[in-house]
Amino acid sequence: MTRPPLPSPPDLASEVREVVARVLGVPAHRVRLDDALDGELGIDSMRMIRINVALEARFGVVIPDDAPLRTIADLVASVTSGRTSEPVA
Repeated sequence: MTRPPLPSPPDLASEVREVVARVLGVPAHRVRLDDALDGELGIDSMRMIRINVALEARFGVVIPDDAPLRTIADLVASVTSGRTSEPVA
């Protein structure tokens, strides 16, 4: 099965922000690319797992457990680099 391509960089960033906002229960406009995951957003380890699972499912990527994720921009970069050659089941 062929996966659709990732959205353009601005659209991808917007979609990642929307996923994070949905998990946190806040409006997407309150999630900025430079927000620290554990600082401004207060994301704990359980919410981070929920975010990673949602991003992996939404974009058909694999985000490594040891990925250095500090900001929303890091999440966007992980989605971009996490695309694998095989579809995620």
